[in-house]
Amino acid sequence: MVRAGLLVAFLLCAVAATAHAECVWVLWRPTSAPQRAVTGEWSPDETFETKNECRAGLDRALSKFKGRKGYEVGGDEVRTTTLPKLVWRFYCLPDTVDPRGPKGAGL
Repeated sequence: MVRAGLLVAFLLCAVAATAHAECVWVLWRPTSAPQRAVTGEWSPDETFETKNECRAGLDRALSKFKGRKGYEVGGDEVRTTTLPKLVWRFYCLPDTVDPRGPKGAGL
């Protein structure tokens, strides 16, 4: 009986590990209104098979701002260099994580 319990526990761990390895990565971007980026309103932008692919997508999104007058790129953020000072932050997260919080939270 103990062996059967251990076997079931092992199989559950193996299934959980496989499911985690197969997760999809989501590139999240702030909503189009920059002032909302500060309040944490996010939209999924693109999905990827791996975290590295998502990071490459994030870098492509940020590269659209590099060298443009009035914008500064650093880390995973784009900031305006003129007033008003605004910040857009981008995230690569597993599809099991939603930066907007749990559904029904009533933000």
